[in-house]
Amino acid sequence: RGENGPGGFIVRKCPKNSNVCTFIWVLNTDVKGRLPRTLVNQSLAATMFDFCSHLHRRIKDIHVETS
Repeated sequence: RGENGPGGFIVRKCPKNSNVCTFIWVLNTDVKGRLPRTLVNQSLAATMFDFCSHLHRRIKDIHVETS
């Protein structure tokens, strides 16, 4: 069975531009098993990118809904 260690998100506002932020994702996971680490890393990177794309889209939708 895989394990997840400590992780989370950090979101920081940009002091110069209210429409920009820095998003930091700390991920500590070990899927275990016999999968090559490079394959696991590629898959996790793609999943993280998809998550961020969907998050960005949702934030835009919320901004439009509240305008």
